[in-house]
Amino acid sequence: EFSAYAQSRVLQKLSGVNAVLGTTVGVPNSLGPGELLQHYGTQEQQDRYLPRLATGDEIPCFALTGPEAGSDAGAIPDTG
Repeated sequence: EFSAYAQSRVLQKLSGVNAVLGTTVGVPNSLGPGELLQHYGTQEQQDRYLPRLATGDEIPCFALTGPEAGSDAGAIPDTG
């Protein structure tokens, strides 16, 4: 399994070469799809998406919104 430590080492190396590269690789891989698929995806979902995410054939994204804040993540109330 690809650990958080391994991910941080990869991002450290990439960011040392180019900050934009580190962000481009880090954000989509740390904000959701890859890790969520590893932990909660079915085997079929993992087999379909993880290789495509790793090769860059698929570019992950996510949306964050709320009725009172729109897409301003800092303004979304935390009522946990």
